[in-house]
Amino acid sequence: MEVLYITDSSANQHNICAINTGNGQNITSYKGGTSEKNTVCVINDDYIVGASPKKAVLNVFELSRKGQHAKKIVTPGVVKSLCVSNDCFHIAAGIEQNVFLWDLSSGELLATMSRHYQDVTCLKFTFDGLYLVSSGLDGIVSVWKIMDHIDISKQDSMKSNEPFRCWSSHALAVTQVCVSTLGYRVYTSSLDQSVKIHDILVGETLLTVVFDTAVTSLAVDSVDFYLYAGGFNGRIYSVDLTASAKKLQRQNNKSINFETENSDDTSVQPIQGHTRTVTCLTRNTDCSLVVSGSLDGEVKVWDVLSGQCLRTVNQKGSITNLLLTLTPFSLSSVNHKPSVPFPKLAHSVYDGSETDKSAKLHGLGKGTSHEPSIQSRVDVINSALFDRTDCRNDRGSKSFDHNAKQEALEREILYLKSENHKLYEFALNNLVQSQN
Repeated sequence: MEVLYITDSSANQHNICAINTGNGQNITSYKGGTSEKNTVCVINDDYIVGASPKKAVLNVFELSRKGQHAKKIVTPGVVKSLCVSNDCFHIAAGIEQNVFLWDLSSGELLATMSRHYQDVTCLKFTFDGLYLVSSGLDGIVSVWKIMDHIDISKQDSMKSNEPFRCWSSHALAVTQVCVSTLGYRVYTSSLDQSVKIHDILVGETLLTVVFDTAVTSLAVDSVDFYLYAGGFNGRIYSVDLTASAKKLQRQNNKSINFETENSDDTSVQPIQGHTRTVTCLTRNTDCSLVVSGSLDGEVKVWDVLSGQCLRTVNQKGSITNLLLTLTPFSLSSVNHKPSVPFPKLAHSVYDGSETDKSAKLHGLGKGTSHEPSIQSRVDVINSALFDRTDCRNDRGSKSFDHNAKQEALEREILYLKSENHKLYEFALNNLVQSQN
């Protein structure tokens, strides 16, 4: 079974609701605010995340807790786009003109990338998580090679902040980005009435499909055979990429101009289903269904082969996000708990992380030394004091407790002196000599 997550602009009843695509029944809902377009993500079987449209906050819900209110995660600014890598190692957010990249396990800010001069509204990782694609209101499409922008030291943070690829072929704002599940092709739609197909490795724009209306949403099937474009006029266009490629090969051209009056062109077939602009498009795993959302507040499930609308789900406001996935195990298990807690997100690259990096580099981090950590020693001392206090109560002697505290503090001072001597020897033998 597959589950469809829907968000709308009203937020009267819920922030996110989950619908069974088989029968259209409501499975569960998550309350509290609303979510910005292109910001709803599912993280493993643990969380579903959405960004508030007016506040610098992420709303994080546990999938298994039905009807719950969100955990608030503060961000460096208002998030306009959000995505998570397939391996759930990284989470990226578009905040104004910048792209922020975090380690999802620790919340450490790994990099801040900037190439756009207007708001970043779309983000997508490639299937293997090696590249991150960003686009914005400026019409620019940038591809970032993740490993080139993760700062390991202060010296690395001074390197160039240029993207791996950059295309500026769109004349107006980019409305949606899709990435191939088989390779490194990037599909982008724009208000300039075009959809473009780019290749990351080659670095070129392979195909341009021009429509008779602004393209406001986009979806691609898992084998790159069909492209689905949602129009400003409420139509959904199904583009046969194989037929288009053959046509281009005959014409020796890289652009297709499609007009609705051209009934002879079978490579592009329009479907009229909505009365207002199509805001969201997605498809299911086996590519047999396409789901669309619109400003009219309707979500429609379409059969790909016949082009028929199978069912319609009405919402209170305009549709802002559609996410269709296999049903997570945790959604049917009330007792399921996330494997790891969702971390707080750092607001700068070295915020709270430089000390940890130095400790790991010098072998002084947690788990790198045979000596117990300071916190563990404090716990041992407190436990010893607690036991001695019990003995004092049994014996009725106040002086015994005073002696126990003094002995514990003396042992701790000796330990700290020993560690301080080790640090001095390390600095003398390694750092000073390396300079000479």
